Amino acid sequence: MSIKPYEEYLEFDISKAWFLSRAKSEIGELILNEKYLIITFRFKRNEEVNGKMAWDSNEKSLDGFNPNIGWVRIDLTKLFHIHRVYELKRKRLQKKASKKHLLRKFLKKIF
Repeated sequence: MSIKPYEEYLEFDISKAWFLSRAKSEIGELILNEKYLIITFRFKRNEEVNGKMAWDSNEKSLDGFNPNIGWVRIDLTKLFHIHRVYELKRKRLQKKASKKHLLRKFLKKIF
């Protein structure tokens, strides 16, 4: 991923990442912002789409519509669940870390 084209680059080794075994698609674009690396995925469909497709992203689903094939819904419930579980774990650890110095070091190591 280039930060400054032809000058500075970042390399990420995600070959052993935990989510790859769960993903039933191929990795798409990598998006880097100030705090996170966002990894997108491409889902292949057996149907051929003629024309354009409109997409709506929600917390627990990705909904698409095409006049030729109708509505398409991709369930994101498992992904949302994983996100929520780790969000709550981090919240509990941060609450404890604000009270204890050693836990702060542990949090820095993990996150």
